[in-house]
Parts: sequence; C-alpha cells; structure tokens
Amino acid sequence: MLSHKILTPGEKQRDYNSSEKQKTASNVPKHDPWHDERLNVLAKTLLPKRQRLYIRRERYKQHDSAVSGPAENALFKMRDIKLKDPNETEESSENTIVQRAASSTLTRTDDIQLVRRRTKSSPTSSLPAITDLARLTDVTIHAVLAQPLYSELKYFAILLLTLGLPPERLMRLTTSEHVDTATDNHHDDRPHWCTAESVLCYRLLDGPSLNRSNPTNQWVQLTLPPSLTEFFKLFPLSERPFRGARSQLNRHLKRYFRNQPGLIPTANRLSASSWLYRRPHAIDDVAATALAGQFGLGLSAPAAYRQLSRKELQHVFDKTLQQLGLFEPTLPVAMPVNANHTSASVGSAVAQPPEFFQSIFSDIRQNMRSSQAEIEAWQSYKPFPADALLRFSQLISAHELLGWQLSTGARPVGPRSGNQLGQKMQWVHDKNSARGIESRVIPILPNVRESIKSLHRWHSLIIHVASSANVAIGDQRTDRLDTPAWLFKPQRGKKLILRDMHWSDLSTLQLSQLINSPRNVARHSFASYLRNRISDAQVDAMLGHARHGRMLSSPRSETPLDMQNYSQLIHALKEWLGACGYQPLDWSRIPWHC
Repeated sequence: MLSHKILTPGEKQRDYNSSEKQKTASNVPKHDPWHDERLNVLAKTLLPKRQRLYIRRERYKQHDSAVSGPAENALFKMRDIKLKDPNETEESSENTIVQRAASSTLTRTDDIQLVRRRTKSSPTSSLPAITDLARLTDVTIHAVLAQPLYSELKYFAILLLTLGLPPERLMRLTTSEHVDTATDNHHDDRPHWCTAESVLCYRLLDGPSLNRSNPTNQWVQLTLPPSLTEFFKLFPLSERPFRGARSQLNRHLKRYFRNQPGLIPTANRLSASSWLYRRPHAIDDVAATALAGQFGLGLSAPAAYRQLSRKELQHVFDKTLQQLGLFEPTLPVAMPVNANHTSASVGSAVAQPPEFFQSIFSDIRQNMRSSQAEIEAWQSYKPFPADALLRFSQLISAHELLGWQLSTGARPVGPRSGNQLGQKMQWVHDKNSARGIESRVIPILPNVRESIKSLHRWHSLIIHVASSANVAIGDQRTDRLDTPAWLFKPQRGKKLILRDMHWSDLSTLQLSQLINSPRNVARHSFASYLRNRISDAQVDAMLGHARHGRMLSSPRSETPLDMQNYSQLIHALKEWLGACGYQPLDWSRIPWHC
C-alpha cells in the first residue's frame, strides 16, 4: 500500500532548524531505491498458511484434542529438537522446544507470550514434563537398577538414589589421598573419595556456618559399601571416575524405557527420587537433606542450628541402601585424630551438650554465696553494702536469664527484643532487623515464670531498702521486656541504675565458659538437643522457623503449640533444662525477700 501510494508517510508538523544540519538544495523528499523495491516484494508475498499445533508423542494427543482451540494452535508446530552437541549432558526427553514451521513477521517476544498462554491454559499432562523434580515409582527404580549397565554408570545411579546429590556435582567427584587435604579448601564444592581413609566426603553448600576451630563441621563423610570401595580403588589420584556419566546413563535409559509407560528415567529424576527413600529413615528433614549436600532456602536456616552425628548420617545412608536392596555389611573406618579432624558431628559448631551449662550454673551459685553472706551481715548502722548488692543482683539476673534462654530457644535478648510472660504461654519478639520482623507465642515453664516474677518483686524491695539507707537506685525498666532486669553502676555518677537486661550483660561477669562462646550458644544447643525428643514442627515453632505445607509434620505446624502434644513438649523442656543444671532459687533464703 505504501508502494502504490495508497498510504503516505506522515509529514512533519514542525521543522527544527539547526546550524549543524545541512539542507538539500531543493525540498524534494529523498527516496531509497532498495527500500522501495523491498516494499514491492513484501506486498506481493502471501501470508503463511496457518497450521495447527501438534505434539508428536501419541500419549498426549488425547489431552490436546480436548483443550486446544484453533486460536491457540495457530501458526505453531511443537516438536523435540535433538541435541547437536555430543558433549551436552542434558537428555532430550527433559526439554520441549517450540519451533515455527514457517517464517513469520511476529517478533520473538510475541512468540514467547503466545506459548506462555498456551502452556498455562493446558492441563499438566498435556505437555511433556520439563521439570527435573519428577519422581519415579518403585517399579521404575528397580527396573533401572536391574539394567545391565557398565560399572561406572551403575555406581553413578546408585549414589544418585542413595545420596540425592545433583548429577552435575556428582560427576565432578575426584579421588584424593587424605580427608584433611580435601577439606582444607573451604570453597571446594567437589565430592572427594579419600583413598587413605576410604570415605566419601563433600561439603554442605549452605546451612551451618564455617567454624575455624572445627572446619569439618561443613563436610559430610560416609563409608561406602565394599563394591563401591573396590571400584574407586581402580582410579589414580586427581581422577574423575564419573566424568560424562550423566549423558551416557540418560542415553542408555532412553533406549530401554522409550516404549515403556510412564516417565523416562533420567539422572536428574533418579536424584529427585532419592528423597522418597532417605526421608523415612531420618529423624527430621535436616538429616535427610544433609546427604544431598545442599538444604535450599527453606531448610538452610533450621539446618544452621542443628548439630548432627556422623553416625546418624551413616545410619540413614545404610538404611537407604538396604531399602533399595543394595546393602552390604561394612566395617567402621577408623578416622585419624589430628588438629583438623577431631569432631564426630556435622552441622552447627556452636551447639554444646547439657554438661556445658552445668558448670556455668554451678559457678554462678558458687559466686553468689560470698556476696549473700556480706549482705546478710549488714546492719542499719553500718555502711550500705552497695558493691555486694550489685554483684549479688547481677548473678541472680544472669542465673534467671540463662535459664529463660535455654527454656525457650529464643534469640539472645537485645535492645530491639520484646516479650510478655503469661500463665502458660509467652509472647516472644526477638527479631527486628532489616531482614525481617518476627514474633511468636510459645509455652513457658512454670518454674521459670515464677522465678522471674520473684526476681522482679525482689528488685522492687531492694529499691525500697536502698532508699531507706540513703542509696538511690534509678529504675529505668520498661514494659517491653518481662525478662530479668540488670542492676549496674554507670561509669559516671554514684547512682545505681536498674534497667532491662540484655544478653551482652553476661560478658561483664567473666564467666569462664561464656567468655569465648558465641552469643547464640543457648539457641543452637536447644535445637540440637530437642530434635531427638520432640517433633520437627515443634522445634521449628519454638525457634521461629515454623513453615507449613512442605514437611511430613505439616498438619501440626498450622496448629498452635498449646494444642499439639503440649504435655510432651513441656516434659521435654523440663528434661532439657534440668540436664543443663538449672535449679529454681530458694527465694525464702534470699536477703530482703518477703
């Protein structure tokens, strides 16, 4: 229409003159001969014929005929494109490529939008699966294990099913000599077969933080069956036994399962199916996912607080092999004890056993005796024992705050924290940062609640007693915290101050066990101890990590904690707090207490 002058280009409404632009001698509009000729050719070209959208696989035709319309299927033809690169590791059945059968004037953006609308309006089974998370049935799994595979492909498939490692990462497995050599590099994500110790080790990519005193807390170490051990012995150091194993395994499985019903097994699908075999033998999701080497966004935070035994992970691995019918009795391997390899646990390097806190409570009660004796010997005609009162009050507050932290698993009390103690439940607000705000309602132990209330009453009494002795105590407590208060003497001035206590105040007491301990040692120890005694949902709810819809205990996680086995939870908390050495104070023997 442009070439026949039916349509004409628009004319400029305003002419901007510029000294830099040169004008032509005449105002005759310019023409481009090539452009005019191109327009003539396009005007004579007929539009491409419309073609319906077909999928080659016959098992999808019944779904397409029921949902596809002429407007959706126009101009496209869907087919699988074979990979041209022989070194490509993906398998063609996991990719669906949409390609035009004829040229079109539509842009690539238009094509993408049309395919997206077509995909969203179709049922899930009407298109070939492109996800790597498709899990296989038991029949298919056992059929894969029964295949006559080469030894490297057979053991590659077995490790995918038992560990759940991604195929890309497992292909990078390298033979090394010693465990210490493999774990020295904190950024190495390759699995290692250590010939000297005959163990398989690989690093957890997320979850627990690196600890300089225990660098192996991020490394999983497993003893493999004798057949796998003999297989790895055939390779020299720095060799990769599974180089290119994924593409070879995928091609073999495709040839065999091409005409079989169901999904075609692939390396990615074998790895995804591993979860169904690992999880029933694990205590919680963290233990089952640890074998996969990466927790992901949903489990990385809970995994950072849990300390797992290496024997526990070995047990999950052995039970998974047994369920698959591949278990072979293995002898325990003696690990070398040296400066870098001394820990029998993996995960949190901060968590401590209950005996760690027993010595702390014992030191606090021992230090209270001397100050208490000086306060009891005071008479009204003598100088007021301000220093003894200050020391005694700080020790009592430390005793009660440590007991409260251990009984709740809350984050260390800080300037932005908040809490309110009720009869059976308490409101805890312990996260208020740029990353998020979090609060929750959790149970409170009766003996802890009564001890903290007695401490508040005692603080009110000592303010009255001190004022009668002409010693002023400034009360700066707020309604934001119901946890213990802290009595201290500021650097300037002689007036004592009573304010809300924070976890950092414990460092002023110079308690030997807490001086070099991280500030969240109570929270890590709480999670690591209780994960063996109560449900995973209850531990996460106490820590503020509760999430629903993805765990085996998800029906519980949407239920308030006071409704899901409340008595069992209270019993476990009492057992944990008693094992830590916490004993409620006998307030009838505390000076100036009514």
